[in-house]
Amino acid sequence: MKVKIVSHTPICPVPWWYKNHVGEEFDVSEDGQHAHLYKTKGLAAKSIMKCDCEVMQ
Repeated sequence: MKVKIVSHTPICPVPWWYKNHVGEEFDVSEDGQHAHLYKTKGLAAKSIMKCDCEVMQ
């Protein structure tokens, strides 16, 4: 599925990697270990909080 980053929920002490990617789209899948996260697809899979994005397809 594809999601679009619509916001950035800050966490302490380090911000999420997608802080400067608001408006960009990423191919993701469900994170099997954390229900509140998506994982980007590819070799360098990264987490995205579901509340910070909207599903595009």
